[in-house]
Amino acid sequence: MTARVEITRNTAGPALKRLLNVLEGDGRDLMLRDMGEYLLASTQARAARQVAPDGDAWPALTPRYKRRKDKLRPGLPMLKFDNHMLGDRLSYQVTPGAGELRLGTSVRYGAAQHFGYGGILPRNWLGLSEDDGTELVTLAQEHIGRAVEG
Repeated sequence: MTARVEITRNTAGPALKRLLNVLEGDGRDLMLRDMGEYLLASTQARAARQVAPDGDAWPALTPRYKRRKDKLRPGLPMLKFDNHMLGDRLSYQVTPGAGELRLGTSVRYGAAQHFGYGGILPRNWLGLSEDDGTELVTLAQEHIGRAVEG
């Protein structure tokens, strides 16, 4: 079970789609890597605030699990335990030449936390906020501007 968000030509908004069409090959891959770096930081910053991409607060841990977690790993924020789902296990991947960026975690409970599963309330940690969308278009515009300028 994995959790990830993908940005492709098919799922990008109209403005980002137009901008992606200007870039090809290595230039597009470089732009997507810059976007991936931005999304890593943005996702981790939201996780530190314990909010979903839409700004809603995550549901609290159940009292029983919170007691257990506080005893075993005092001070760690929600969604961080032994396998730091939103820390060192969060990553992105750019498929060379395909115009595709994937962001997600290799931690097996990532999707369960995001979507909710077996009594776990959904804590939407993956996705794009409005600010993320704006920043991704800005990054695309910067890359295109450099490409046009030569």
